[in-house]
Amino acid sequence: MVLINSAKIGGTLIKVACESELDLQAKWLLGVLEQMYQRGVKFDDGTRIQIGWSILSLIKQDDGSFMVCEPDFDRNPFEDIRNSVDVSLNVIAKQNKFTSGIGAKQVPIAFQNKVIMAKGVLDESSFYLERIAPDLEKNDSGWYIGKTNLNEEKDELSAIYAFQLLQLRPELIDVLTLPEGYMVFVDGLTVSCVTNPNDEVVFS
Repeated sequence: MVLINSAKIGGTLIKVACESELDLQAKWLLGVLEQMYQRGVKFDDGTRIQIGWSILSLIKQDDGSFMVCEPDFDRNPFEDIRNSVDVSLNVIAKQNKFTSGIGAKQVPIAFQNKVIMAKGVLDESSFYLERIAPDLEKNDSGWYIGKTNLNEEKDELSAIYAFQLLQLRPELIDVLTLPEGYMVFVDGLTVSCVTNPNDEVVFS
């Protein structure tokens, strides 16, 4: 069931559409937008705002209100949008829960940041992720996905956008805001272990 939460911010009605189970997150988002407005951010038709890993757009409706829209991750999120924020709120909630659950400080990542990996690694039964300092100006998330079954030959590298993991390996989405120095080990379709920069196991 789709709910539409709304709030008047700066005299303009802002609407957020999402599934009912994301009601609290939608209210949180409206609160964030209110805080941004109080800090001087101007809201106009087409205004784009980065919230967590997503870039949300404010689209003016016929009644003068603004609908908060997210990139259409099922099509081309660089160009297409949709009149809901389900994926964005889901991802933000999962990432917040995971990092806070292990006491880590979040380091931002955007859906369009690139993830470097050994070619074919996502087809492996087990692999690892490691994050170094990201260079977001160069669209680099800092994440590398490597094979645990090492061989003598150097792996050929490839790259994907972070949002592509939604379809390819959705179980990895939760860990993407972990800071540099963290390593994530995957077994099958499950995150089996996470270590911090001191090589201490913080999740298993």
